[in-house]
Amino acid sequence: MMVKTCGERKLSRSSKRLPLKHLFCTSTLLFSALQERVRKAFWLARKGNVTGLTELDLTGFSDSTLGTDATGATIVHHAARSDSAETLRLLVVERGLPGSARSVVGATPAHDAAATGCLLTLQWLLDHTDCTVSDEDHSGATVAHLAAR
Repeated sequence: MMVKTCGERKLSRSSKRLPLKHLFCTSTLLFSALQERVRKAFWLARKGNVTGLTELDLTGFSDSTLGTDATGATIVHHAARSDSAETLRLLVVERGLPGSARSVVGATPAHDAAATGCLLTLQWLLDHTDCTVSDEDHSGATVAHLAAR
């Protein structure tokens, strides 16, 4: 009897060893499922959706496994733009993610909150993380400069 793998290669069920291509396809599918959960987590953080983030199974995810977007922004950066202090509390306090990580351009989540006018999240970050109003990004802009704009 013949079966097909995700690579469309025919294999006999009596094979004792799984071909490398089949293992790669299986791990790719698992990785894709994890990527989808990470994408959803970033989207929920941007929306300030605490309920969705709470319900999303992120067990075992850390800041390094959640990673960053193309600009180096973490999920906490995205939450800072949502103006939802409760979302930040969930991610930083309950999930233990760093609240002062820097993006590729050197911006902290406080920079993002200040630049987008999200004063609730800016105040929360200043009160509960290592972020300060004098933190500079790579261009020299401080959190205070961005908040004043």
